Amino acid sequence: MLSGETAIGHDPLGAVQAMTKIVEEAEHNVSMPNLFADAHPEEAAVTAAAAALAKRVGAQWIISLTYTGFSARLLSACRPSCPIISITPSQAVSRQMKVVRGVLPLVKPREPDIDRAIAAALSEARQRGMTKGGDRVVVCASRISPRSDADTLWLHQEPA
Repeated sequence: MLSGETAIGHDPLGAVQAMTKIVEEAEHNVSMPNLFADAHPEEAAVTAAAAALAKRVGAQWIISLTYTGFSARLLSACRPSCPIISITPSQAVSRQMKVVRGVLPLVKPREPDIDRAIAAALSEARQRGMTKGGDRVVVCASRISPRSDADTLWLHQEPA
């Protein structure tokens, strides 16, 4: 009903404001099950921990280094308190991430060494103006292999 009001009604702004209010209230009161958690319990635990850590320390961003976008989807399902930067070497995965709640995808070639990959991800976020001095950033990645499940968290604070 409200969508018709935005197109031809007398108060389109009021209709959009009402829809926004309804959606925000629904998101706060609806518990969304994490449909992927049963299939990948370890990665689900790591991504849930990333979301909890971000909330606990007041992080401004979560960075997910991902080949397939799966860890970013798991993070999104946790409804973290801050946006997720999904860094992937794949254009196709980046396009898929554009419709995942709270995820901002970036395409960047993957570094072979995890420490360099994290440094490059943080540098990219800084160069794009996403992070600034003093920001706390949670990074979720895989130390075992770039193509394996997320298994490691880092907490980083941008220099002031």
